[in-house]
Amino acid sequence: MAGNEQKESGLAVSQRLWTAEHVAEFLQVSARKVWRMKSAGQMPDAVVIGGRTTRWDPDAIMGWVRQGCPDVSSFKRGA
Repeated sequence: MAGNEQKESGLAVSQRLWTAEHVAEFLQVSARKVWRMKSAGQMPDAVVIGGRTTRWDPDAIMGWVRQGCPDVSSFKRGA
C-alpha cells in the first residue's frame, strides 16, 4: 500500500469511488441493503457514471458515518 494511503475496515481510503460492495463492507451490511438504502434516500447520493455505473464517494460515506448516519437531508445541509 502507498505511504499516504489509509485503511478503514480493510478498504483503501485513497480509492477514488466505492462500489456498492465496498460501501456494504464498510457499513457491515449486505450490498442489497446498500441498494435499498440508496433507493429510500437514506444515505449520501451516489455518482452515476455513463448512465449505468453507480459509485459512492468514500469521503461522503465516512463523513456520514462519523456523524452517526443522520437523516440524509440533514447531512446534505451540513447540520
